[in-house]
Amino acid sequence: MERICYCPSDDLVEEAMELALPWGIHVQTGESQATEALDFDRDKVQILNIPIEQHFKISDSFLRPYQTLACNYVDEFTLVGNVCLAYDGPQGTTEVGALMSGDPHYKGWRVRFPSPGEYEVRVYDKDGDIASEKITVNPW
Repeated sequence: MERICYCPSDDLVEEAMELALPWGIHVQTGESQATEALDFDRDKVQILNIPIEQHFKISDSFLRPYQTLACNYVDEFTLVGNVCLAYDGPQGTTEVGALMSGDPHYKGWRVRFPSPGEYEVRVYDKDGDIASEKITVNPW
């Protein structure tokens, strides 16, 4: 997350500067693309956390059977409680359970592929696929 000091008008810039200075953050006067979708009181000077990160990362794309693949999904724009992970491979589609996390914007999984082949790891929710990565599992 990125932090900014929101200032609704030029009349309140001095108050905003006093609030922003100890935090070392910049003052934004009025709306911007970063704040237009946020739900907050637009009539007062305040510090806002702006979501900036949304990505799906995997630890490797070249593995051997039963080696562990770490998969992580971060979405600061929304909660990820309903996000799931599955992989499609030679044996069909397999769902993977998520690791425990206290962060409502992060989900992690660990996957071990049972046999060599080409796999597609997908992160999805009720609206469909969010992201996917191709994995090659080579024989020992």
